[in-house]
Amino acid sequence: MTPAFTAPRLREFLSVIRRAATTTTEKWRDVFSQADEGKGQVINIAYWLAKTTLDAIGESEFCMY
Repeated sequence: MTPAFTAPRLREFLSVIRRAATTTTEKWRDVFSQADEGKGQVINIAYWLAKTTLDAIGESEFCMY
């Protein structure tokens, strides 16, 4: 597994990771924009990061070949 986690290999996935992070932050903005004015909004970060991670892993795996 070591060859899969070298710095040059990981750099290849940077655009996929950025795209997944951008998608997640856009969804967070939608959640915040729909919140009531003056009230706080709670986001389950663990839920969202799990989805983001799976999106990035899935996309990078299919783009490799």
